Amino acid sequence: MVYHDHQDCGFWTLPGGGVEEGETLEEAVIREVKEEVNLYGKVQRLLFEDEYEYGPVYCFLVNVNGSQDALLGYDPELSTDKQIMKRLSWIDLQQMKEDIQVSKVISSLA
Repeated sequence: MVYHDHQDCGFWTLPGGGVEEGETLEEAVIREVKEEVNLYGKVQRLLFEDEYEYGPVYCFLVNVNGSQDALLGYDPELSTDKQIMKRLSWIDLQQMKEDIQVSKVISSLA
């Protein structure tokens, strides 16, 4: 998970982001994982689709090579001094089960 530090709040979240013009959903999630945590992966399956205040949300299960090291990436839409991703950590999903998206991931994996 990546830690987002906004001026008024901070929170842990799963890597993700928007779909760029011409991308499929699967291509977008692979690009976002690479940008945010420097891991290469392969989409296994769609876990769930939901509505969010800014539009639809799609959550995918992505397999990554276990020999890769996760490294904090960047948001290319933001300048170097305006980056909001501050940390990353492997966090057991059960520790984050109160998070709406994580609870849906847990339900989808059950």
